[in-house]
Amino acid sequence: MQKKISKLIILLSSIVAFLSSCNGGASPSPSPSPSPSPSPSPSPSPSPSPSPSPSPANLLESYVNLLTYQPLKDSQLQNENLVQLQLSMTLTRALAINNILVNYYSDAACSNLMLGQNIQGSATLQPGSYTTSSASNLSLCTAYSYNGMSGCVYAYNNTHSMQFLVTNTSGQTISSTCLTNPQWSGERLGYYNLSGNWSRNCTANYNCGFSQNYSMPLN
Repeated sequence: MQKKISKLIILLSSIVAFLSSCNGGASPSPSPSPSPSPSPSPSPSPSPSPSPSPSPANLLESYVNLLTYQPLKDSQLQNENLVQLQLSMTLTRALAINNILVNYYSDAACSNLMLGQNIQGSATLQPGSYTTSSASNLSLCTAYSYNGMSGCVYAYNNTHSMQFLVTNTSGQTISSTCLTNPQWSGERLGYYNLSGNWSRNCTANYNCGFSQNYSMPLN
């Protein structure tokens, strides 16, 4: 009886060992991970087309627009209406121009040229008068630059006479007289208080002109 029990135990042990070797020894194969889908390559953003460069500014036309224009029939009245004394360019017929040159002299007789400001472009002047204004004069003295000295203060301090030269599209140059006033030891762009007998450089807060009126016939 004991022999039968011993054999049964051995048999059961063998069965258990066999089952363990079949199930426990073999680990389950992991499910294959799905391959990640490749990320789509981003399409490059299209570069914006460059904006066309603006054409160079017509400096001459811009300057002429700062002048005070009066038609031919009213030109005789211009001196009576000026807040500050100015230079008036008068015309009896239209004139196409491409340059205005403003010369600054260190003496009172337009002899010792210090600086010439070229205002280039294109403009057509109509019959009548074009008179300098505080705005046009301020634009000139603001652009003044000589030997490292720039602006209206130096334009006022260094200048003792001036001259305007206008060139038409035919190449003819018309010159103003020498702008000078012995009573003020010459001429320069500035604010003139005639009643107080004093002057100062141009600023945005004061009228900017000359010590007396000047006329410049263009045709």
